[in-house]
Amino acid sequence: MRHLPDAWVTVLDIEFAREDLFVEDSWNMFFSSYRLEGGSHKSLVPSLDDSSLRQIAASRIISCLENVHTKFPQASDDYQTVHTQELFREENVREFTEAYFEHTVRPRSRVVLKTTFNLESISTPLLLSILIMGASCGNADNAKSQAVKYADMAEFAVFEDSRFLQLVYRKGDLEQDPLTKGDLEIIQAALLVILIQIASPNAESRRRIRIQRYSALVCVARATSLTQIKNRWHDSNSPLRHAEFLMNESCIRIMASISMIDTHFIMFFNQPPALIPQELNYDLPAEEDGIDISDNVTWEAWARNERKYQRPPIVSQFLQELMSDDWSGPEDPRFDNLNVFALFIIISGRFSRSAPIYFLLADDDKRSIESYLEFGPVFVTCLVRSVKWIGVFKGGWLNGNDCNRGSTKMKSIEQDS
Repeated sequence: MRHLPDAWVTVLDIEFAREDLFVEDSWNMFFSSYRLEGGSHKSLVPSLDDSSLRQIAASRIISCLENVHTKFPQASDDYQTVHTQELFREENVREFTEAYFEHTVRPRSRVVLKTTFNLESISTPLLLSILIMGASCGNADNAKSQAVKYADMAEFAVFEDSRFLQLVYRKGDLEQDPLTKGDLEIIQAALLVILIQIASPNAESRRRIRIQRYSALVCVARATSLTQIKNRWHDSNSPLRHAEFLMNESCIRIMASISMIDTHFIMFFNQPPALIPQELNYDLPAEEDGIDISDNVTWEAWARNERKYQRPPIVSQFLQELMSDDWSGPEDPRFDNLNVFALFIIISGRFSRSAPIYFLLADDDKRSIESYLEFGPVFVTCLVRSVKWIGVFKGGWLNGNDCNRGSTKMKSIEQDS
């Protein structure tokens, strides 16, 4: 297993600058790694094949960074235009974007869907976040080391953007207008920047993300009702709308990732929860197969087939049922089609918020948590049988555990598609 030096930072309650840490280390420590291996492949989206679009995109990124350097010099001490032009040249726009989709640790790569990515229309802050994450997780070590230097600039470009600030101070209202494409993309950019900066080699940047930026993103999630986002495509009484499905699924995955980051901070930095289980009123993510389908006809066929399965309850209800005396057990047909991302959400959502206060709970509550923890391996084993795509847990919750149910043994999980 790869050495993860950051594991002791929380215990010692200190932070220090370290140049060998960036995106993978901190994220793998929590989610473990189910990384896709690189290889020869065609472009993920047609717009990446257009050199003129790549050149325009490169120009947009360079202009954005020049603007950030002018407005926020504290985020770009050793900024040099010539280095920026070299790193974000036209050829690298394609390379870094493909690296983002193919090499980043999931589920974070699923914050932006390949089926909705368009190089021509994507906002500059989101594109910048994708390129930096792609460069940092790609195969070129020199690109990764250079990308580190632009992470702070991307952070200021996103979190000081007027569109993001408007969302921070937006009044939460169930009757408000739905999120626009621009709203969604600035939120996606903010989430990606947080994922990048969580593992920054700069201690000040890591603290700023935890204390300031993440809190702002939680405010946005509440103000825009992401905590209550639903995707009712599986309801037989609802019409099948592909674009609406992808939009809602993107929002669900954003909210789920925000919840998982909260768990990360709780577990590794002893921070109090920013979110409480009762407000996690969003749907669990849909199957991976569905979000990778581009054409409407194929997607509708997939959706009609998926309607044969029952869908699990919203996250808050799932957690409540799991801890209840009336828990129906993993054989409940609502849990026949869960995916790995959903599994992580449920396990971390309950465990991370219960374990730190275990010794302060009443005996009945302790027994409830003990029952949950004892049931966990059986629950996981049962769910894994019905999953269509799976990742490899190399260092996370299941590392080294033999989960038995009768004669069934929990084996290594196959790599997801």
